[in-house]
Amino acid sequence: FLTEGYADVIGLAPFGKVPVLKSAVEDWKQSSEYFQNYDEATLDQIANGYDAMSRWLFRPDYDAVQRAVVGDIEGRLLIPQVISNIALEGTMTPETGAAFLQEQVEQLYQERLAEAGG
Repeated sequence: FLTEGYADVIGLAPFGKVPVLKSAVEDWKQSSEYFQNYDEATLDQIANGYDAMSRWLFRPDYDAVQRAVVGDIEGRLLIPQVISNIALEGTMTPETGAAFLQEQVEQLYQERLAEAGG
């Protein structure tokens, strides 16, 4: 019963939702006309990302300020915004997107350090 309607939910925002159920990957690949711009290997790598990802937020070597910055990055949707600017809107290149993210992260880090008294 957990798979009923799953593909429909993923299809609501195919760029923002990646299936974690392997049985839904093929439907997901067909859920957006934009995916026709990518080869099978690229889509497979995106869909199989859960097999290779590491939980970088919970790394024990991150201190409280660094973990707070990760939360800020996620909360402000910085990465999805940059991906959208690159892939959909064409207003950034990967290089300008990376530079923008670096600048934002450095600024967030300095703000969090100041809040922590460091």
